Amino acid sequence: MTIADTSEFAQFLRELDEPALSALLTARPDLMNPPPPDFDALAARAASRNSLDLATLQLDYVTLVLLSVLHTTDDEPRQQLTRILQAEPDAATLRSAYTTLQRLALAWSKGDTLFVAGRLENEFLQPLAARRPSLPPRLPALPITVIDAAALDHAGAGSAAELIRLAEQLLTACAQQPVQQLRAGGVSARELSRIAKSASIDAEIAAVLLELCYAAGLLGIDAAGEVESWLPTAVFDHWRTDSPGQRWTTLARAWLSMRRQPSFVERSDERARRIAPLSAELTRAEAPWLREQLLACFADLPTVAVTTPAAVLELLTWRAPVRIAAAELAPDGLQTPIVQAVLIEAATLGILGMNSRTPNHYGLTSFGRALLSGEDSADVLSKLLPEPVDHVLVQADLTVIAPGPLTNELAHDIALLATMESAGAATVYRVTADSLRRALDSGWSRDDLHRFFATHSATGTPQALSYLIDDAARRHGGLRIGGASAYLHSADESLIAALLADPRCAQLRLRRLAPAVLIAHIAAATLVSTLRSAGYAAAEEDASGALVLSAPTRRRAIGALPIEQKRPAPPCTSEQLQRDAQEAITRVHSGEERRRILQRVSRIGNTDRDSSGAIDTDLGAGSEATLGLIYACIADKQRLWVRFIDAQGALQCRLVRPLAVGAGYLRAEDERNETSHTLALHRIASASVAE
Repeated sequence: MTIADTSEFAQFLRELDEPALSALLTARPDLMNPPPPDFDALAARAASRNSLDLATLQLDYVTLVLLSVLHTTDDEPRQQLTRILQAEPDAATLRSAYTTLQRLALAWSKGDTLFVAGRLENEFLQPLAARRPSLPPRLPALPITVIDAAALDHAGAGSAAELIRLAEQLLTACAQQPVQQLRAGGVSARELSRIAKSASIDAEIAAVLLELCYAAGLLGIDAAGEVESWLPTAVFDHWRTDSPGQRWTTLARAWLSMRRQPSFVERSDERARRIAPLSAELTRAEAPWLREQLLACFADLPTVAVTTPAAVLELLTWRAPVRIAAAELAPDGLQTPIVQAVLIEAATLGILGMNSRTPNHYGLTSFGRALLSGEDSADVLSKLLPEPVDHVLVQADLTVIAPGPLTNELAHDIALLATMESAGAATVYRVTADSLRRALDSGWSRDDLHRFFATHSATGTPQALSYLIDDAARRHGGLRIGGASAYLHSADESLIAALLADPRCAQLRLRRLAPAVLIAHIAAATLVSTLRSAGYAAAEEDASGALVLSAPTRRRAIGALPIEQKRPAPPCTSEQLQRDAQEAITRVHSGEERRRILQRVSRIGNTDRDSSGAIDTDLGAGSEATLGLIYACIADKQRLWVRFIDAQGALQCRLVRPLAVGAGYLRAEDERNETSHTLALHRIASASVAE
């Protein structure tokens, strides 16, 4: 085997036809950024270590072993390949591996000589052999277990419905009390624990949901306050009115394309620092590829089949050993089951389902398959979810049972009027005096409350609930507070007297201005909060005497600022890669033409130079050598010594940088004195490239 030098490699590239060259550039797009000026530059770039490392990411196990053998032995590669693989590869496998190496310009043959490009300095086979020592010499087949597809779909649909509920719950909690961002970026462990507890969600799931909502555009940074905080965006208001299937599709598509790995939350980076949710340290360029390839393995299975994560990992490792070896390394350098973590995330979203009869076996749900194929996954999922109900069951103990998923409007109203006690197929809420006061503060009246329960309760309105509504409405606003700093008045003078005598209110230092009017030297909001905690039904009023309604304000982030300083560019489409490849090929061929012109100029110059070193062309307007030299210097931005006849007939010599040629004139600039020159081509006597 021969390691090709740059000239040999460049000659191989020159001999490729345009379809083969286009296929090479499309398969290795790093070779086009920036477009190479000629084949020599393309060969040097393709043989560089970084480019070779990127190319090896595309190799399967057998092709990778073959490439390593070609780089490390001069003997017959088949024997060495058989020793490493512990089995003799078949002819079709070897032929496919050689074709891949030649397509990627990693190895090629010329006559009886086999060439390899560059020198592979990374020892990728050693860690691979240590991690997966028993990979088969052929593409492994996934072992499958046949199950009931309907059971798999129902399990996945339940996960999808739970995901939607938890995401809305978390975003609502963020709207009520925004999540503060650390100065270094991300969310502290304390803030994560607080928001998880407020939303009644496990902290680990809350971290994943924060990342997911950010990727879907539902969560963004509000930089208006003194401290930057995370708030729902205006997109959230539209999202929560969509159907459950549409809401799930938004989240699932965001997960598929997000360049972040939520599984790394709360781990340590290479400096032993905590990785916080919504921080830049969670960015992983390989994450979308890993999700795509992992789910593609399940997409190849029959619709009634499931398989194990270990089998999927073996298949992925065989297909892309270098990429999987890199993806399985956590930030702290320890080997972690990242593939298993991605599987768990996919199961949490419902893309994958797990049947109770087959533990640790996963399969692709029907709506997950529709999502991957670009079909209407929202419609497929909607058929699996129960229809939203527009009624609840109100019990005598003031509990409210939702017999299924509620309609969007009803769910919003119930969340305001009652407090959720348990979630599930039948969510249980409880109506309390505080929850009714929350509704009254939001502008609901006594009649509105009675009308709501009479309309939406399938069991009618229990007497206890009617009494509670009447009592809460009667007491609400019995005390009205405004700013004096604050004042307090009531139509009930006995209530005022009781308030002044109450030792719990002594700290307020209330002062009576009239039989039914008191003032305090604290803020009105503080006065309302203190009196309510003492058991008084206080309400705030404005300057006109009207009650101040405290409906939850919809604070929203103005713009979702990126976590990274610059979002990664979206991956190029195949059409874009084809266009870029054609542009690069055009530029390479143009560079080759310039190189040939310079070679001709060099040959002419070596045979016909005057004592000054300039090409003595006895120029006319059609001097091929001088014109070729000028064009080449314009393309390469090189400086040029030009001898020309000026208007007085004297011979002049100037060092200029040529800019353009047109209409029989050369436009150039003298960088030494920053002046521009326009020279008639027929007056130029000779030219030479400045050293």
